Amino acid sequence: MRRSAPLWLVVVITIFAFFGGAMGGILFCGHYAHEAIAPVSGVSLEQPDEGQIKVLEAEVKKNPGDATSWTHLGNLYFDTDQYEKAIAAYRQSVQLDPRNADVWTDLGIMYRRSGQPDKAIGAFDRAIVENPNHENARFNKGIVLMHDMDDWQGAIRAWEALLEVNPLATAGDDRLLFEIVEHYKTDPQSRPK
Repeated sequence: MRRSAPLWLVVVITIFAFFGGAMGGILFCGHYAHEAIAPVSGVSLEQPDEGQIKVLEAEVKKNPGDATSWTHLGNLYFDTDQYEKAIAAYRQSVQLDPRNADVWTDLGIMYRRSGQPDKAIGAFDRAIVENPNHENARFNKGIVLMHDMDDWQGAIRAWEALLEVNPLATAGDDRLLFEIVEHYKTDPQSRPK
């Protein structure tokens, strides 16, 4: 005769499994939410409030060696258009964790928004070194080259390199990137001025 587990044990295991899965999902979504939304649009679904920023500012003062806290603080500054503060936080993060291509990319976006296109290109290039398949870094590099540095040929090369990684890459307006590249290659006079 086979004995089954006591009911209380089944209930406890079920509760742990449910909450463990829920917490895992929250942590996974929290970790990837910024990289999936902010680098593309610069706007999160929910704007952070000043209290969230203050909490993270206190955290990095208390634990300055925590790259993740610096990244989260940079993300909050990013989402509230505090470019210089975001740059400072992201620089701290990559100093502690120089292999994080997502942070290098966000740093590049903040450099662009603060009018520093050369530094933006440097940050995007570093992201590409750390992760050669980083689509956001490659796309944004092309944006800076075309719109800020008037180097449309460099932009085309950056986007063609992105298309080697993902032939179906799209621009921010959901147009296929290869169509944009072909348009600028066949009609260079139509490029943005």
